[in-house]
Amino acid sequence: MKFNLQKIFYCLIILIIINLYACNDKKDLTPAYIKVDEVTLNTTFVQGTNSHRINDIWVYINDDIQGVYELPAHFPVLSEGTYKMNIKPGILMNGIGATRIYYPFFEAVEMEVTFERGTTQSFNLSTAYQTETVFKWMENFEDGGISLEKTTKSEVDITKTDNIEDVFEGNFSAKAVLDSNKSIFECHTINAYELPKYGAPVFLEMNYKINSQVHVGIYAYSPSQVVQRAVLILNATDTWKKIYINLTNAVSENINATEFRIFFGMLKNEDESIVPTAYFDNIKLIHF
Repeated sequence: MKFNLQKIFYCLIILIIINLYACNDKKDLTPAYIKVDEVTLNTTFVQGTNSHRINDIWVYINDDIQGVYELPAHFPVLSEGTYKMNIKPGILMNGIGATRIYYPFFEAVEMEVTFERGTTQSFNLSTAYQTETVFKWMENFEDGGISLEKTTKSEVDITKTDNIEDVFEGNFSAKAVLDSNKSIFECHTINAYELPKYGAPVFLEMNYKINSQVHVGIYAYSPSQVVQRAVLILNATDTWKKIYINLTNAVSENINATEFRIFFGMLKNEDESIVPTAYFDNIKLIHF
């Protein structure tokens, strides 16, 4: 009799478990949907251009990561009811698809959203620079002079152009050309700048159009030496592009440096049939 009661007990447990799974299977798992086509950037006069390349959004629901979505985004949310949604604008650091980050200098978009299963809510979002952002150096080439100058190794100078086909926005962009008898171009900022170290984020933003590789980096000045450090090589593009270059490590590793200059360089290879040409606009050196 004891054995039969034990068998009955185990059978009841199994039936309860099966019933619980059956109930869970009937639970409505239809998601709500969120749709975001783009995120625009609002800037003030002192912050320069509102040109941006916000590629992704990092979505948090009640401070928990929901996911990272490429724009335009259309994604499901399994939550139901009213929640806090926090969206951080994302970029391609150094222009590389494998290094997607949310940009620390852009404000997150915060809102309360009521999620209803089977419905889609669309949002037009905008962001701005964090109020703590320091614009250490900006150059849009619209003023009388240029805050860049050629280095001693350069064979050509950087100049302004007002050719409508070569201007990103406004009236002017910068131009550097290595013609038939020139092979080296390099310029750096006229002024040297104090920049934060110890891992504090330092980024260089700019628009560019180039038909040859361009090196971007820093000169670090310490009491005992000057160090030139290339950070990134830009590849040719026949259309204007926006890029966010991460200078954080390059600056922080030069712990004894007191000031820094930004440089741009271009070389002509002997087997190149093109005339290496580079255009720049809307350069911003920023940090917290």
